[in-house]
Order: sequence, then structure tokens, then C-alpha cells
Amino acid sequence: MEKELEQFRQEVESLRAERRGGSGPFPEPLQAFAVHYPAYALEKGDTVKAVVERLGV
Repeated sequence: MEKELEQFRQEVESLRAERRGGSGPFPEPLQAFAVHYPAYALEKGDTVKAVVERLGV
């Protein structure tokens, strides 16, 4: 899961750079991850604060 998290972080940075240029909304896989990863992490016993910090929000 940590490897996937790092890949998504890199994709988020890429998307942020594109959005500054005026591109469209986030792609569906990233939206799905944004919903499923926190739920997975919380089920695993992580706190909301830990999840937020890990995602860099």
C-alpha cells in the first residue's frame, strides 16, 4: 500500500502542475483512491490525523 501511496503522491503533484495550467478535473482513479485509501487506513487502525499527514493534505 505504501508503494501505491507514493505513486499517487507523484500523480497528485503532476496533476497539480497541470491544473495550474488550466486542465480539467482529477481523473477517476485518483478520485477513487481519495475515497478508498483513507477508509483502508482507518480500518487498519490509523488515525485520521496520520492519514491526512501521509497524504500531505
